[in-house]
Amino acid sequence: MRYCRVSVATLGVVGVVATPAAGAGKTIEVSPKTVHAGQTVRVHGFVPGCPSGNEVTLTSSVFSHAHDFAGLPAVFARVGAHGGYSVRTRIPAARRPGTYQIAGRCGGGNLGVVASFRVLRPVANTSSCGDVVVRFGRGASGGAHGIRATNVRCTTARTVKAS
Repeated sequence: MRYCRVSVATLGVVGVVATPAAGAGKTIEVSPKTVHAGQTVRVHGFVPGCPSGNEVTLTSSVFSHAHDFAGLPAVFARVGAHGGYSVRTRIPAARRPGTYQIAGRCGGGNLGVVASFRVLRPVANTSSCGDVVVRFGRGASGGAHGIRATNVRCTTARTVKAS
C-alpha cells in the first residue's frame, strides 16, 4: 500500500487558503495618500456587519484632539445603508511630517485593518492677513485711480473700495 504525503500537504494548503482573513472585507482608505499638514484628507471604507446608522470610530495620532477615544485623537463616520462610511478631517498644521496609521472600530470591536498615509511639511503661509490699508498724505489725490499695493505677502488680502 502506498501513502501519498502530497495529498496531506495539499489539504493543509487548501485549508489555509479557504480560511478567511481576520477583518476580511473591512477597509480603511485615505485620500490623498500624501498630504501637507494643514490640509484635509478623506477617510473612507467599508465595514460589512456594522449596522447602518452606527458610527465608525477612526483613531490616529495624526488627528487633532478635538475628539478623543481611549486617549487617542479620533474622528467619527456614520455607516451607510451598504456598510460604507466617509469623513473628511483637517490634519493640524503643526503635525510633524511622517507616516501615520489610522485604525478603526465599530460595534465595540476593532476592524482589524489599518491605513497608512504620509504627511509633509505645511505649505507656505496661506492664512488670512486681513485688509490692506492705503493712506494718502495731505498733498495726495483722494480720487486717484489704479492704486496698487505692493509687498503684500498674503494671497487672501481683500480689495476695499473707498466711498
